[in-house]
Amino acid sequence: MIDRHPQWPPALVLTLIAIATLWPQAETGQPRLFIWCLTCNGPHTLDVLYNVVGFLPLGAALVSSGWSLGAAVAIGAGSSALIELLQYAVIPGRYAELRDVVANTIGCATGALLIHRLRVWLRPSGSIARACLVAWMFALAAIVIATAWWLRPDVPAGDIFGQRSPVRDWAPRFTGTIEDVRLGPLTVPNDRVADQASFRTELERDPAVLVVKARSGAPPHDGHAAMAALVASVDDVLGISQTHRGVLLGVRSSGTPHGLQNLRLELPVALRAGDELQASSEAGRKAIALRVRTPAGEHSLMLRLTAGAGWILLLPNELPVGPWFPLGSTLWLIALALPLGFYAQASSAGARTPLILGAIVIAGLAIIFGWLPRRFGLAEMNAVEWLAAVLGSALGAWLARLTTSRNRSRV
Repeated sequence: MIDRHPQWPPALVLTLIAIATLWPQAETGQPRLFIWCLTCNGPHTLDVLYNVVGFLPLGAALVSSGWSLGAAVAIGAGSSALIELLQYAVIPGRYAELRDVVANTIGCATGALLIHRLRVWLRPSGSIARACLVAWMFALAAIVIATAWWLRPDVPAGDIFGQRSPVRDWAPRFTGTIEDVRLGPLTVPNDRVADQASFRTELERDPAVLVVKARSGAPPHDGHAAMAALVASVDDVLGISQTHRGVLLGVRSSGTPHGLQNLRLELPVALRAGDELQASSEAGRKAIALRVRTPAGEHSLMLRLTAGAGWILLLPNELPVGPWFPLGSTLWLIALALPLGFYAQASSAGARTPLILGAIVIAGLAIIFGWLPRRFGLAEMNAVEWLAAVLGSALGAWLARLTTSRNRSRV
């Protein structure tokens, strides 16, 4: 029954949603808009995903508090419509979209359905558990393949331009001095490059190497100040910037045209105005790396593109990857492997051949996190990442046993 589920207060969830969506932003000078088109201005994968996930807790809270499934969906849709109207008519710096209402409603409905059918997901029968196990293994394979495809550096069609200390309306300008910029053996101009074929070959090389020699400017208080970039079809393909924390490497990924995050790697370096620096970057299919040499020494950071790196595509644009990257990959792999162990354990309860199921899970892990990444060009996972995948599976199996034992004790 519903009242046996956790009672999440919908008012608290709505308050948090309101704070996140109705907080005023800086005025852009653009007229207020209500965008009715669902597919205009290209894909908005991240925006849609955030809107779906943001309303999941509301649907879950409503059903947990005794609301019916239909009422929960209606409240979610109404709340989202009200928020968009407020963004259009009242809140500075915001604009409204019909796409947000649709995504919010889907998220609320999904959260409500998950709680409405909670017993099915957490205490499945043997046949349902086996179906969930197979479905999740296919889902994991799809996630790894998508990770391999979308993490690839991407060079779009169109003329290639070099930029040195470019002026951009949305970002501060680099106030230092650029001494030299090279893409492999080629000198990068501050204009359209003359030898388009050679520059495209260097950008598509695995890895592409960009080196910037400069004297640092004053660290920007916010955002990043581009020192040098290669641009194709008005999109940054490869660029190095100064931030208030250090130096930032930006690499256009194959997921960018689909509304996902660029690869952005930030190396913390203490820089003062006038410091000599050399920033060297490598962008390939299996890793991106950034090295910065200053009078104080040399600093480096590498981002290995493994099956555990897919989560970086889901980061907001304002949050680049830093030295904490391994922790994110560990948590991501634990989260991916946990349902595998859970449904494998639930499937084995009462089964005649639990060892066969265990062997299937082990083989599945080897194929999904071992063979598939190699097949599709990702770097191999290291020992810590493999341990995270195994730990996630073990944690899922423990949770399944805990759920089963509690169910039996109640009976």
